[in-house]
Amino acid sequence: MRIYNLLGYSALALQLVLSAWLAPPSLGPWWGMAIGFGYLVMSWFLAGVYLSDVMHMGITHGGLDYKEWFIKGVTLLNNTLGVYVDPVSWVNRHRLHHRYADHHGDPTSSMATASGERCISACFPTRPR
Repeated sequence: MRIYNLLGYSALALQLVLSAWLAPPSLGPWWGMAIGFGYLVMSWFLAGVYLSDVMHMGITHGGLDYKEWFIKGVTLLNNTLGVYVDPVSWVNRHRLHHRYADHHGDPTSSMATASGERCISACFPTRPR
């Protein structure tokens, strides 16, 4: 088993344990885990639709034509119930990635020497020089 698989499964187990532990006594730990896991799956799906379809293919590359109500609805749901992602910053960062792909200045370069360096560059993006 690879380390990233182990870390992923550990994160899922931690989420279930925390959901059970933080559940109100009236619900009990099993309902707490069910609600917590349901929220995780819903936010994972919503973020996938938002980032890959709306932000990436729809806005950045202009490859998909959406109804305006769909884009606004998915954006509102994801940024309210899920994790907020600033559309302007994300699109600009992704365009820089295509402009400087695998060269100095690529904000998501796979040429980073350690995964920690990639994580830091993802959390604190820098401008290309």
